[in-house]
Amino acid sequence: MAMTKRYQVTEDRYDLEVMLQVDHDLLTPERATEINSFWTDADERLDAADGDVVRAVILMAARRFMFGILEDTWAGVRGMQQDFDEAEGWGGSAWNGITLIEFDGAPQIELEDMALEEVEG
Repeated sequence: MAMTKRYQVTEDRYDLEVMLQVDHDLLTPERATEINSFWTDADERLDAADGDVVRAVILMAARRFMFGILEDTWAGVRGMQQDFDEAEGWGGSAWNGITLIEFDGAPQIELEDMALEEVEG
């Protein structure tokens, strides 16, 4: 039986949240170290996660999904998961064990809050 856990990750500045399911049979400390070490600033991430490399990688994945929310909410959960799975350095959810379950906090841009001004040119 797979050792899966769900994590709710929130970000206050933009009021974002993602729920991730992590299969810890796949995302072992060894695999998390490999993922973390692939990217620059590995030591800083590890320090921010109190030395827990699995936690660092889960937070890094959550951040990537949050950027997806800000950049392309239209992709939805399936599209963002596919982008994540195909991204360099992550190996796909079948390898890293990280799956996006849901997200919230997509920015709302209302027409009445926008300004349109003709410019010469």
